[in-house]
Amino acid sequence: MRRVRKLLAVRYNKNTMNKYRETYSRVDIKECVFCHWEKYNPGTIIKENEDYILVPNTYPYIKDHLMVVIKEHVTHLLDEPFNEKKLELTKEAMRLLESLGIQSYVVIEREGQKAGKSVKHVHQHIIPVHEEHDITYNMAPMEHTINFQEQVETYKKLLGAK
Repeated sequence: MRRVRKLLAVRYNKNTMNKYRETYSRVDIKECVFCHWEKYNPGTIIKENEDYILVPNTYPYIKDHLMVVIKEHVTHLLDEPFNEKKLELTKEAMRLLESLGIQSYVVIEREGQKAGKSVKHVHQHIIPVHEEHDITYNMAPMEHTINFQEQVETYKKLLGAK
C-alpha cells in the first residue's frame, strides 16, 4: 500500500509540475507567481488582509484544497516574520471548510524540494479530508535506540535553552 501511495504521489507531483509549467509558460513570467497572484490568477482571491491572501490551490491535491500565501516575497519559512494575520486567514480557511461540512483537514507548510515544495515562496496548504477519503498515516513509532532524555537535552543545547 505504501508503495502505491508513493507512486501516486510521484505521479501527482510530475503531472502537477507539468501542468504548472504548461500553464505558466504561456505567459511571460519574470516574477514570482505568488507575489503577483491576481495577475496570473485573476479573481481567485477568496479573502485577504494586509500581509496574506487565502486562495484555492490552482492544482489541488483534492477538491476544496486551499492555500494561505504571504504577499511579501519570502522563500524560506525561517525568514517569514511571525504574524498573527497568517493564523487569522488559516482559521478563515478552516471555518470555510467546516461550513462545507468538512470536519477534518491537514494543514502543512513545506520547506525544501525534498519535502515537496515546488514554488519558492512561503505558503501554507489547508487540505480537506472528505468523508469518503481516509488518509490515515500508518506511521509506526521508531524503535527506541537512543535515550529520549538525551535527545531532548541535545535539542535544548542546540537551541540555547537551559
